[in-house]
Amino acid sequence: MALILLVQGNTKPRINFTIKDPDGNPINLTGATIKLYVRKIGASVTKLQVSCSIDEAINGTCFYNWQANDLNQDGSYHAELEITFSDGSVQTTNLMGIQIRPALPS
Repeated sequence: MALILLVQGNTKPRINFTIKDPDGNPINLTGATIKLYVRKIGASVTKLQVSCSIDEAINGTCFYNWQANDLNQDGSYHAELEITFSDGSVQTTNLMGIQIRPALPS
């Protein structure tokens, strides 16, 4: 599982994804919509359910720009992407880990 390290309260860097098939080839995202789901480990409620922007559809790349309060709670999280293709079919990625650490006091 990939682990993404972030700092509480930050809104950068944006998070980039390349979605690939089981053989490692990029999945064409033309006409697709992508949602990022983030849930704190052990929680039953999803913290974030947001839309990603497609960067290069043919290369399977997309991103999300963190918004204020997205990273407001430190802790360990699971995340996944849900891709809905233009034909209505849905594919969900493997889980990713997100670790948000507290910012150092200034």
